[in-house]
Amino acid sequence: MAAHHDIQPLPPDRILVLAPHPDDESIACAGVIQQAVRRKIPVRVVFLTYGDVNEWSFMIYEKHLVLARSAVEKMGMLRHDEAVAASITLGLSTNDLTFLGYPDIGTLFILV
Repeated sequence: MAAHHDIQPLPPDRILVLAPHPDDESIACAGVIQQAVRRKIPVRVVFLTYGDVNEWSFMIYEKHLVLARSAVEKMGMLRHDEAVAASITLGLSTNDLTFLGYPDIGTLFILV
């Protein structure tokens, strides 16, 4: 079994977190982000999408499946706002966040 090694960012390190959707950065990298913030190491979080085409989100928030364009955009803005709030809780500022706004479930077509 491999030994467990904590990631310990130290100056002059910089951290870039690429998150496909809002909440991925918190689920996967919250501990590293908090360590970096405590050590005053720059962190940039880049969200590829707003996560606006997530049927599970609609099921949780709206209690049913929603496909109307305006509802999808509203869900994207809600997830954006949640990502901003979570990032602030982790110690980041809004200046540390970038939202690219690529289409959710459409990034594969951009790459090809």
